[in-house]
Amino acid sequence: MKHKLVYGVGVFDGVMESTSIVYDSWHHMIERCYCLSRLEKYPSYSDCTVDPEWHLYSNFKKWFEVNYVDGYHLDKDVLVQGNKIYSSERCVFIPHRINNLLTDRARDRGEYPLGVSKESRRNKYKACISVLGKNKHLGFYDTPEEAHEAWRMAKKKYVSECANESFSKGEISERVRNALLHRNF
Repeated sequence: MKHKLVYGVGVFDGVMESTSIVYDSWHHMIERCYCLSRLEKYPSYSDCTVDPEWHLYSNFKKWFEVNYVDGYHLDKDVLVQGNKIYSSERCVFIPHRINNLLTDRARDRGEYPLGVSKESRRNKYKACISVLGKNKHLGFYDTPEEAHEAWRMAKKKYVSECANESFSKGEISERVRNALLHRNF
């Protein structure tokens, strides 16, 4: 039986159901890495790939059925910071809240480092961190580097608190918690 390729690499060898979380997760993963129009819009995925084992839907489905947690998101770089390969060894499902903690929004950031903006009226650099979707002001600094360091320290503390809380509630594994606690910002 000949299978149609999905974005030139994915092979769907399953049975299509009217709604399938497994298929949607697999399809979106392939799309993020290989859909040219999406890569133009989101260039941060331009170096990302999917392990050839997961090009075949049925292989991804086997892994998914063992690892999926309802409502969680597939993540490729929480366990291995900076990872660009979707694979069974490097991916994990994590809560949306944890996934959002690690988004850098580089496209929207502008010329300054993470957590930093220029406050022209004061001729200072402002540091802010997002906590539960709201900006928390960290202070004004003379240089972007000082402001970024304030953001970095606050981010590390906040991520550690969230990781420990999520672990204590059984929402994430010890492996994910440890990766978050040792993450560089």
